[in-house]
Amino acid sequence: MFKEYNSMDNKIKSTRYEVVRSYAKIWTMPLKVYAIEKTKLIIPINIWDMLFFIFWELIFLILNFLIPNNIPNSLKFGLIPYLLMKFMSIVKLEGKQPHKYFYDLLVFLILPKKYEYFKPAKKPKKINFNNCKIYLSAYKEKEG
Repeated sequence: MFKEYNSMDNKIKSTRYEVVRSYAKIWTMPLKVYAIEKTKLIIPINIWDMLFFIFWELIFLILNFLIPNNIPNSLKFGLIPYLLMKFMSIVKLEGKQPHKYFYDLLVFLILPKKYEYFKPAKKPKKINFNNCKIYLSAYKEKEG
């Protein structure tokens, strides 16, 4: 049993390398946290997952302060934020992560919908056809 613990300890202390064959791959590599201060983590944590979990923890902490309820703390501060974090990191809405999708949706709802010469249109122009002369002589068919 001591050897298993020792081998696990060696796995934790071993350095982790990721092979990068081109600079383009650097932008697609997930950011991971391998240690917090001097404490090395057993499993590297994706930084977005960590941020989503902290975000949902803070939301539930604020809701617990404003609206006290009888939900067990292990569910409120453990399971539900974890499931929401997994939802935010796995599910794609129209090919985007949910937070980016809802941000783009909010921007779309706020911005003006009509553009003129790539600038927001101020007022629609009314066209008056009362004093307009239309010449159709060029389009007449030849008689005869």
